[in-house]
Amino acid sequence: MTAAHIATDQLTRALLDMAARGERAHCSDPASHHLWLSEHDGERRLAALMCSGCPIEPCITAQHSRLCSQRGRRAVACGSS
Repeated sequence: MTAAHIATDQLTRALLDMAARGERAHCSDPASHHLWLSEHDGERRLAALMCSGCPIEPCITAQHSRLCSQRGRRAVACGSS
């Protein structure tokens, strides 16, 4: 199993645990989840702001780094710091 698979499994487990408690992370909210994969810089910056305070803190850095590297941008350009 690769590191990416392990990270994906950990994120999935954390989201499922939140759902079991009746909670939802902004990135899994049907009203806002599109912001995390948006092609628009402003929407991704908004998504990064919405990550603040999320109980799934380890996913914030990993997710933004992955999305930014896929687009050939530094993480700071995508809104994370």
